[in-house]
Amino acid sequence: MIVLLKRAGLFALILVAALWLIKQSVPYYWGNDLLEHKLRYLEQNLEDYDALFVGSSHVCRQVDVEEFDKLTGHRSYNLGVNGMFALEANYMLEKFLEKNAIDRGFSIFLQKTEPTKIAKKNLHSNQGKYFMDLHRFRIALTHYWKRGDWKQIYYHFVAFLENKLAIGQIREIIKYHWKDKKEFHPAINQNHGFYSLEQQLKLESDSRLISRRHGKYKSSKQFKENKPVAAKEKRMKMAEISDEMIYLRTKEKDSIRYFRFSSIKLDPEYYFDRGHFNDRGSRINTEKMAQEYKEKVQ
Repeated sequence: MIVLLKRAGLFALILVAALWLIKQSVPYYWGNDLLEHKLRYLEQNLEDYDALFVGSSHVCRQVDVEEFDKLTGHRSYNLGVNGMFALEANYMLEKFLEKNAIDRGFSIFLQKTEPTKIAKKNLHSNQGKYFMDLHRFRIALTHYWKRGDWKQIYYHFVAFLENKLAIGQIREIIKYHWKDKKEFHPAINQNHGFYSLEQQLKLESDSRLISRRHGKYKSSKQFKENKPVAAKEKRMKMAEISDEMIYLRTKEKDSIRYFRFSSIKLDPEYYFDRGHFNDRGSRINTEKMAQEYKEKVQ
């Protein structure tokens, strides 16, 4: 029995070591194609920028960094990615700062700092777990334990376990090494990471899903009635925060400042679909953000 236990322990040790080596063969952003595309460009051109915007599609599609820079004097890159989890952004940012030495004035604008929920449909997806290390799991556990959200505790534990044991990831890692990288439109980096849905529809003729979403919204009662939203919902809020508030473990530098900004709502005419602004709405959103930044922070 003792011999069997020793053999089982040795096998488990070898397996864990092998999985660790396999996971070390891919970069920290490997689980998100668009994030990889943007980070490769950003790391090659980091000296051109002094600010980053990080978040989901509401950043990627709605923060026009060129407009923001005109109003604030920054040189910004939009690192927003469709469907980005808050803990994914946290993981990415920590690894990015560890890899890239930034010893000059630099600002990082974050859409969300608290964990976002994992939907059941994303539970076993690679993008929903590749970032779920022990630190990120502890953040989620503390957050959802206080709220008594046992389902999210379970979902995050599954994501953590699957990521540590590379469950469902071996094939993805092999594909990552041997398949060609996904191509994205050059306009993304030409616009410094900002890529509105309206622009994508114009430049990519095969964007059928986006076209259907836009058409459905244009024919909706909400768009046709165009009822104005309350003034308080249009107000942008921004505040400077510390690295401790976003659970970063990197060695803090005084030159790096962190800011958290809120989401706003606009009248229906400024939307491309039910959840995202059109180009006019994105411009208004960005102008409000720049104004708030200049008045309260800069």
